[in-house]
Amino acid sequence: MIALVDCNNFYASCERIFQPWLRKRPVLVLSSNDGCVIARSQEAKDLGVPMGAPIHKLTELVNQYEMYVCSSNFTLYADISKRVMSALGVYSPHIEVYSIDESFLNVDHYPKESLLSVGRAMRQTVLEWTDIPTGIGIGPTKTLAKIANRVAKKQPQYGGVFVINSAEEARDVLQSIAVEDVWGVGRQWSRKLKSVGIVSALDLQQADDKLLRQKFNVVLLRTATELRGTQCLSMEEITPANKTIIASRSFGTQITKEYDIEEAVASFATRAAEKLRKQGSLALYLSVFVRTNIFNKFQAQYSGGTTVALPIATAYTPALVAAARTGIHRIYREGYSYKKAGIVLSGILPDSIHQQAIFHKVNYDKEGGSMKAMDSVNAKYGKGTLRVGAIGTRKVWHPKLEKRSKLYTTRYEDMLVVKA
Repeated sequence: MIALVDCNNFYASCERIFQPWLRKRPVLVLSSNDGCVIARSQEAKDLGVPMGAPIHKLTELVNQYEMYVCSSNFTLYADISKRVMSALGVYSPHIEVYSIDESFLNVDHYPKESLLSVGRAMRQTVLEWTDIPTGIGIGPTKTLAKIANRVAKKQPQYGGVFVINSAEEARDVLQSIAVEDVWGVGRQWSRKLKSVGIVSALDLQQADDKLLRQKFNVVLLRTATELRGTQCLSMEEITPANKTIIASRSFGTQITKEYDIEEAVASFATRAAEKLRKQGSLALYLSVFVRTNIFNKFQAQYSGGTTVALPIATAYTPALVAAARTGIHRIYREGYSYKKAGIVLSGILPDSIHQQAIFHKVNYDKEGGSMKAMDSVNAKYGKGTLRVGAIGTRKVWHPKLEKRSKLYTTRYEDMLVVKA
């Protein structure tokens, strides 16, 4: 049996942990430049605030209902996520972290008749340890666990926990679930499924394999098989290495100078290099792109991109920063106001492959040692404690975070002080 634990309105819930006066107040979390809504509390959803809505179009609604509006605080959210996963580790050593607010747990070691009480205990532990509310669905496959989780969150009478223990229970639930709400189906496939009479999740479960194979593909057939209670999607306790790594950001203000954009992409390349080393990989190619503000119709528009082939596969920060700056030299054009830039690492290989170039000799031990030392210092004393000089100190490109809450769990001066 597999449990899916999903944190409720995660970003908004994180904001409420250290600001309890927000418990019943509508909360909106904004994108990096405070431009649009990327997360909402349930109260804000009930008031009709759509995901992705520009905040300037919500001024009247925000004032009318006294909504709390804050900048995104990804450092806080990531740390709370780790704490949630740590709490779940009490109940199973086999955990797949699916996203920042979702994880699958193998719960085969519990008797089936005790799974409901286990789910309730799991939910209570996460709430006590982190103050994050969750919905927990348990089923014989990942897809059925997703379905059970949906029921747990949508139907309050179950208290946030729902278990699908048998084929009969699955059938009763699936007939009430629209096919587009099945994990992995989505709108495009649902339209085609409905055209052949497959409207509900139960219809998909009972669909003919030959029909699914001929009109769709093996992925949808696998989904139908999972709905029947047969596992096709295994637990991935070790996160597979990313095949591409992207680091990009919209600027807090429009940038015109090339050296300011160079500083930005140097920072992006540094962050991507850290991710590359963390997953034990090397990259062969670095692509860089820039663009102006496409929403400003009164300014000249330009977007450019290029790919730099690295002499050898590497995760060495200075080499990747140099490649990013080379790319900017190629695509930068004067006379434009730039709003966004980013880099993409591709051609990713395991770091066990150390291929030398004929005209480019590398001391892997020296480079690896220096990067290990840098990562260790930054992990202990905070990101950016050690960094390449190309990042600079001006940082005029930094995003707006005018409404960001404190880093309550990762910055000493932001920790709450309790006086007894």
